[in-house]
Amino acid sequence: MNRETLEFTRECFRNYYTNSNILSPVSMEKREWGFIFFDLDAVHMRRHIAFLRAEEFRSYLKNLAPAHVYYSTAYYGSPDAPQMKDKNWSGADLVFDLDADHIKRGSYEEMLLRVKEELFKLLSMLTDELGFSKKEIEIVFSGGRGYHIHIRNAAVYRWGSSERRELIDYICGTGLEPSAVLKFQSDFKENNWKNRMLDSLMEYLVWLDGPDSKQAESSKSIEGVPKKIVEKILEKKDFLIEKISLGELSEKVIDNDVKTILNALLTKKDGNFQKILNERAARADEPVTTDTKRLIRLPSSLHGGTGLQVMKLEWDKIQEFRPLTDATAFEDREVRVELIKPFSGTFSDNSYDIKKGPYRVSESMAVFLFCRGYAELGGSI
Repeated sequence: MNRETLEFTRECFRNYYTNSNILSPVSMEKREWGFIFFDLDAVHMRRHIAFLRAEEFRSYLKNLAPAHVYYSTAYYGSPDAPQMKDKNWSGADLVFDLDADHIKRGSYEEMLLRVKEELFKLLSMLTDELGFSKKEIEIVFSGGRGYHIHIRNAAVYRWGSSERRELIDYICGTGLEPSAVLKFQSDFKENNWKNRMLDSLMEYLVWLDGPDSKQAESSKSIEGVPKKIVEKILEKKDFLIEKISLGELSEKVIDNDVKTILNALLTKKDGNFQKILNERAARADEPVTTDTKRLIRLPSSLHGGTGLQVMKLEWDKIQEFRPLTDATAFEDREVRVELIKPFSGTFSDNSYDIKKGPYRVSESMAVFLFCRGYAELGGSI
């Protein structure tokens, strides 16, 4: 941004923070806060800040109008201590981060649609498999490319990184051992990793017969799998497809054949079976969950990279939520902008396919273009 664009955008943010109901997290006095400001020079975070009261915090936002607002998932005795070792950590919320940038490349709209699929997978795992209640789970649109899930549950409050690692490994399907998975999850009709592993095997065996497969039965070669096991796969392929689809696999077949085949296929980490299995995991950002001292975006704040609201979502509104319409934050008044590179996409129910040059757009669209680096303030139109 040039100086004029930056000042205009900062003033829009200031008006938002002055006139909006800004939320504050539970036990805010125990949280560390961090802010990134609009600056023409190098971007840096100002952190190790604490607020005792919500009024003090909201006044800070109105006066300084930061581009990004973060608070700690952790609770501290001294959240404003300048050294982490002196903060006196007492616990932390359990958080998950779904970022489309780690999942799919494409247009902004395509990435937002794809990451919502991962959101539903993750929510299903948390409630149906891991036993968390909806009342304990807060769902937040990040204002950027994804979603944050906050779990506030006394049972996980004091968990360290290792316990949180075990949970995120389950969510992401990391380090799965077929013997353990197939032994302890026996009900085929429920969602669990036994289901996912068997369904993935069936999909893989069907793929071997399809036009996209480069495997040739005559070659007896499948992704580096030993020849003896390849022969077993090809011999049992049709039988396994039928039995898995009907949910009629016997424990004997699982023990003698399925475990052997799965162990062999899982040794090829970049093989097609592993890719199929990964699609059944929820692709949460693992370091965010294992970090017990993470800073995360504040719901109701603005995202300085888009101008969109960081929004808390109700469970019954997730399906219909449209980030590029529902999370807009500014007025409909027209603003003159100068596009410095072409923009194509949908924003606030309007479709755009515009080239470099001057245009008049809504304030929300203008801030979005400024924050995304597509335009500057002005234009001769």
